[in-house]
Amino acid sequence: MNLGVFGYASIDSSYQMDSFAGLGKTTIIRKLHQDSEAGGIARIFYGLREGNRCSAISWVGEDDLSKSWISALNEMKVDTSGVEELQGSAPSCFLFHSRNGETITFYDTGFGLTKELTLSEIAESVLSKVDVTIFAVGPRLATEKALEVVSQNSLVIWIVKADPSAYPPELLEKMHKRSDVVIHSANENNFVSPNEFRKNAIVISTNGSHPISWKYGEKTGSISPRRLDEVSNTTGAGDVFSGYFVGEWLSSSNLEKSINLGAEATFEYLTNRAIKRGL
Repeated sequence: MNLGVFGYASIDSSYQMDSFAGLGKTTIIRKLHQDSEAGGIARIFYGLREGNRCSAISWVGEDDLSKSWISALNEMKVDTSGVEELQGSAPSCFLFHSRNGETITFYDTGFGLTKELTLSEIAESVLSKVDVTIFAVGPRLATEKALEVVSQNSLVIWIVKADPSAYPPELLEKMHKRSDVVIHSANENNFVSPNEFRKNAIVISTNGSHPISWKYGEKTGSISPRRLDEVSNTTGAGDVFSGYFVGEWLSSSNLEKSINLGAEATFEYLTNRAIKRGL
């Protein structure tokens, strides 16, 4: 099977704060973690089964972090021909986690661009041939183009990110109508409209250590993941869950088994702050 993963490649840095003091005031932060070189959409590939042809559609800079990110994908035998190299440094995401669970996010594209990113001709060619397209968050214009390029027979899996700049209303509507599988967190409930999804779409809503709810056509259910003690840094959890869920689901078509595997992989990742291919 030919799988394509679309979205930003980013180096994530996480910080903890008691609370955000507000504009014009000083907020005390403590650095928790800088992502390994295989951050961003790279985490998704760890859960995808070996034997599939996997391709990345993304953008990187010319710096050492970008080169390390590409090397990590190459080690997993991921096709990186659809990853465009641009002048500048690696994209970076800075996340500030408060003790009450709220997160403030700043994203640096790393390229110093004055115009939005879109797809290269090579990336379009790669996407046009995939059987399964996994959409993580990416540049608006590139997302619009990717939706046009992917085959109507391609299965579309959407990993939701509540980012209005990436998904203006018209594009958000297209994502709802085109997605066969939707994975989002409970924090994004107000960003998605369940009634707008395809009739037989699989919709999964994660909620930290609380039960994971799912809907598949007229069927609904929930699965309780292993409960974690207090976790201050959840960076990457959604990508890890999604990758392992998709890997198992494409292999077995067993929805609950796939959700359980995604939850177990996420537990291991958040407990050990490490990820490997397979559990």
